[in-house]
Amino acid sequence: MLRRYAVLVLAAVFFAGSDAATGTKMPVLASSNPASVRSISTDKNHVVPNRFLLSESIAREDDEERGFGLKSIPGLQKLTSQFKTKITPGTLLNWANKEMSPDYVFLKLKLDKDGKQLFDNPDINVWAAYANAVVKSNPEEAMLTTLKARYSDDVLAKMFDAGKKVTQSNSVATKLQTQQMENWMAAKNKPNDVFKILLLDKVGNTILDNPMLSIWTNYMRFFNAKPENR
Repeated sequence: MLRRYAVLVLAAVFFAGSDAATGTKMPVLASSNPASVRSISTDKNHVVPNRFLLSESIAREDDEERGFGLKSIPGLQKLTSQFKTKITPGTLLNWANKEMSPDYVFLKLKLDKDGKQLFDNPDINVWAAYANAVVKSNPEEAMLTTLKARYSDDVLAKMFDAGKKVTQSNSVATKLQTQQMENWMAAKNKPNDVFKILLLDKVGNTILDNPMLSIWTNYMRFFNAKPENR
């Protein structure tokens, strides 16, 4: 029975990604043992236990016995076609079972090719769902670590702000922006420090027209909302 759940879990990755990308409501995958299976989404509270991340070959064998397979999930093929990647749920299941890192999957999804337009790619939701599946403690921190290896803090801040304006990536961008601000807080960066991180001290008289100013004011509110900073 658990083998069947493994297939459902990986299907949930794509349902979660499609939900964010298309604005449609993600269908609930029914289970006769709801306490054992939790669907994957970009919500950090929904994490799949390692014991359900079974190999694709075992899941396929059980599917054949039960007449149940990935192709039999209603709408799955249509959902996966909405993404740019050609990677299948079975491949994601295999990577999760091998505990491949979010950084590895980031490259496999070719998200490193998108540059500053990263959040225009709907596959960002597939990556976020995968990170939630394999990183239990703080998937956003794992994702941010991957991004910081490729972008500076000021560039990331601008990308997150732009991503929040894109319907398909709003949720992921918002969570990553919050994580970035949490990291600034943890590093004891006061608003004046972040002002410099965002290079606002270099813009001169055009500061009021600079889009980074709104990011800085957001951090001020974030900083001041913490009881220890009041």
